[in-house]
Amino acid sequence: MSGLGRTLAVVAALTLLGGGAAPSATRPVPKTIVTERGRIHAVAQDTNSIAWIGTDYDVRVRRLSPARTFQMGSGAGHYLHTTHPLALAGLRVLWTTSDAGNFIYTDVHLGTPTDNDTVVFNLSY
Repeated sequence: MSGLGRTLAVVAALTLLGGGAAPSATRPVPKTIVTERGRIHAVAQDTNSIAWIGTDYDVRVRRLSPARTFQMGSGAGHYLHTTHPLALAGLRVLWTTSDAGNFIYTDVHLGTPTDNDTVVFNLSY
């Protein structure tokens, strides 16, 4: 094979194999969605939204696109403790609060942007 033939064969092989400079792979760039100072007690995520109970025990939902944050209610029970996770579907968030006295009282709350913090179920045991 002549010099020109070998050169064309190498160029053809590199073209087929993707030789030369490696294609630049675009990596996702991390983006800060929300900043919370202190402890996050619970977090949930759905396709275009996240929910969390922050340091102040407020339950918030953030729609990611277009970005907007909604305060849904309070995740604080009588003794300021949250032990139960959140559930999130779109912009609807479900969470519980607990209190204690002669019994243990657990309230299930539902929050939406138009109807904040509605107790939908109460369990006493």
